[in-house]
Amino acid sequence: TLAETAGMDPIDTLVGLRGLERGSVIVGGTDLHEFPEAVRGWVGHVGAEDALYDDMTVAGLLAWAAWLRLPGDHTLKERHERVERVLADMELTNHRDRAIARLTGAQRMRVALGLELLTEPAVLCLDEPTRGLDPSESYHFLRLLRELAGKGRTVIASLRSVAHIDLFDRVAFLVDGRLAFFGRPGEALTHFDVERHEDLFHACREREAAEWRDRFRVSAVCRRFLPEYFVDRTEPTNVEPGVGRPLDGSADFGAPPRVIPITRSEAPGS
Repeated sequence: TLAETAGMDPIDTLVGLRGLERGSVIVGGTDLHEFPEAVRGWVGHVGAEDALYDDMTVAGLLAWAAWLRLPGDHTLKERHERVERVLADMELTNHRDRAIARLTGAQRMRVALGLELLTEPAVLCLDEPTRGLDPSESYHFLRLLRELAGKGRTVIASLRSVAHIDLFDRVAFLVDGRLAFFGRPGEALTHFDVERHEDLFHACREREAAEWRDRFRVSAVCRRFLPEYFVDRTEPTNVEPGVGRPLDGSADFGAPPRVIPITRSEAPGS
């Protein structure tokens, strides 16, 4: 779970749409920001606003995207099979001939995700994929992400709600750009001293962001999952100046926290 500062989107940073003030994003051993073209094909990105063509049908849009995005050595049959597989995986086969303009919000999100799945990326990053969906649709879509992770993909999603985060392997909370927690969803309850996931966001506002950051850095959870970030209170240490500042360099403490669940197959320690 990551919480963001105002005007800064962690998903845009992860996929290389925004630059880094410091640090790096490593995909398959390669720095995405230093060598973006080398790894961009490994990362699929579904933005908060879809860019679908309303006058096209579902199957037509996917077929057109397959023609544009798949390598030239793919035969017409292979492209067709890829489109049919995506339609099935996204539960859109029965809507294949429906115009995009006639789809529900949940169906549009599945089409947007399907467009990224055409290239079979190893990592999927989604920015607020459940925004505008009702509770049932949100749960169904997150279950779909869980299934994709079970097939060997890493899935990272930025959410404004902590409902159903137990479907994910790891969650990271950023409060005003500072990492306040990273670990299993259940462990977040203990870290923030709450009994229900619904109370997590409220708990984030009960202390300043720097206090949550410092509390996490000395925790056993931090030592287990992020040992390079861990601070041993029993030993003198010199913390690098500026560590833990908001990632965009601001000093804004008014932004609401945001949660980014992370799920992947074969997660260490799961």
